[in-house]
Amino acid sequence: MMLPRGMAPPGTNTCIGGNYSPWCVDGAGTVVVFIYSAVDTVDIRDAKGMESGMRWCSERVGTAVVLVLITVVTCGCSDSPTAPSRVPPFTISDLRIGTGTEAINGSFVTINYVGWLYDDQAEDGRGVEFERADGVSFRLGAGQVIAGWDYGVVGMRVGGTRRLVIPHNLAYGERAGGTIPPFATLVFDILLVDVQ
Repeated sequence: MMLPRGMAPPGTNTCIGGNYSPWCVDGAGTVVVFIYSAVDTVDIRDAKGMESGMRWCSERVGTAVVLVLITVVTCGCSDSPTAPSRVPPFTISDLRIGTGTEAINGSFVTINYVGWLYDDQAEDGRGVEFERADGVSFRLGAGQVIAGWDYGVVGMRVGGTRRLVIPHNLAYGERAGGTIPPFATLVFDILLVDVQ
């Protein structure tokens, strides 16, 4: 079929590009990329005849060259989020060593904390703050909180402050909640207030 410069083939859903190298996607998902010569028309071959169309193109010096005919393939993609390719390791950093009672598994602990989304470009990885709270109590090691807290609070002493970098597999995983996106690595500064 002969097309004036800059026009898409009939049945085309999308045609992008200027006068000289648009690409078009037809209703069947076929992408046609072509380059115009200095004249005003182009001949497009059916995607089913790609091989013969390419041969046809190579045998002719015509008004245009069909550069690529590609069938768009759905790659098993979905709307569900995927885990990041680089995840920082679980990290425990004591910012201040406490002098009080030590937190051990089975202890009932009370903490104050500030939580941030991890950002490798931000100072100390502390990106956007998502939450802060005082007086949060739980039984340590009982699975009442995210695993990163169960692992990260053990060994602290009352009065101590610890920074935890918790990858998604020890936090909320692929679940999102509030301002925490799926697969989020989190940073917490935790002050241990009491151990019972």
